[in-house]
Amino acid sequence: MKKSKFAIVIALGLVLCLLCGVTTTFSWFSRPKEESGDTLKWSGQYKISNGQNISIKTVESNDDGATFGDNAVTNFSGSLQAGKRRYFCTEISNAGDTEQSVSLFIDQLKFNNASDSLYIGVNSPLKTYKKYSGSASAEGTATTVQNNKMRVYFQHKGVSYWDSGNISVYYSNSSTLDEKSSHIDVNYIGYVGDPQAHTYYVDLPSDTQQIFFKAKDNSSSAFYRTQNQNVKSHGLSTTQSLVYYLTGGNTGSPYYNAAVGSSKVTGANIATSYGSIIVPLNGTFTASLTSGLDYTGTMKYYAGSNSCFSVDENTGVITPKSIGTSKLYMKVTGTFGDSYQLECSVTVTSAKEINQENVPIVTNLEIKPKTLDGPMVSKVYWYIKNESSSTITYTLDDVYISL
Repeated sequence: MKKSKFAIVIALGLVLCLLCGVTTTFSWFSRPKEESGDTLKWSGQYKISNGQNISIKTVESNDDGATFGDNAVTNFSGSLQAGKRRYFCTEISNAGDTEQSVSLFIDQLKFNNASDSLYIGVNSPLKTYKKYSGSASAEGTATTVQNNKMRVYFQHKGVSYWDSGNISVYYSNSSTLDEKSSHIDVNYIGYVGDPQAHTYYVDLPSDTQQIFFKAKDNSSSAFYRTQNQNVKSHGLSTTQSLVYYLTGGNTGSPYYNAAVGSSKVTGANIATSYGSIIVPLNGTFTASLTSGLDYTGTMKYYAGSNSCFSVDENTGVITPKSIGTSKLYMKVTGTFGDSYQLECSVTVTSAKEINQENVPIVTNLEIKPKTLDGPMVSKVYWYIKNESSSTITYTLDDVYISL
């Protein structure tokens, strides 16, 4: 009996395979007669949003939302004491025959202080609220300047004929360099590292190509100088300093054309600095010069007058205190303990008005069509809340609907 059932199953399977092979299509279900595209049609109804026959009216409550007046609000702006609310009801009327979907917005919510914040809340047809603050918008502005200076150092170790003289550096921005070229007296730093290492520095124009150092003996007419050095080929720039040092190998007259070596060091230099900064009383500004790009060395920031503004000496964050103008000092310190300082003016202006545009109250609210009794009215109950510890003055231009 079991064998006969197994044979029947095999036979039915063979018949099914034969049908699949000899017919063009096979399906357990009948195909629809419509074209395939028709099966994608949606039979639902779309709620139009063209704004026709839609009107709004906003009224205010004088008893903390218990009852509302009949007269439309014409001035939404004002002052709100700490912990207080203003309650409103916006009536949205649809005098048309079609249901519509609309959104309700506040136009131009403005604050006078960056620290101010208000909550916009809704009690009906849903419960929600959101905080709006002015702190993100009141930023200062600044201009920058290029300083076009390069710092060069010079060292010698207890060489008497350099100790007894006044040292100058002669420089040129071309291939010609001699005793007639421009020169600057160097600045003495002192002993750095090695107790015998006399260290000096000088700031050169950024287009300098060649230099040599020269010392004149104060007690005689003798002078001593180094060989010419091509500073550009050695890597000197506004963000890379060099130190030159005597290595001997004098030629010509005694101590004349002395040989020198050079190496790169972290000098004290500011390539790019602020020219001026303007920041509103309710804002902040970060004087964020970049190490290795705008300056070399260790940067510190200082305020000329703490009554006008304060500044974090490490981050450069400026916090205004009163309207006025004062100095910001930018000071860098190099490897050898020398420093370089620049300044700029910081002007603190009156508080900047903070503007929050197109603040949503409710979105995609369905407004039913009119009935035999007249237009259908949907009501949105919303409020403005001050949760700060002081009175806030704000401006609210209008309430409007958007499709």
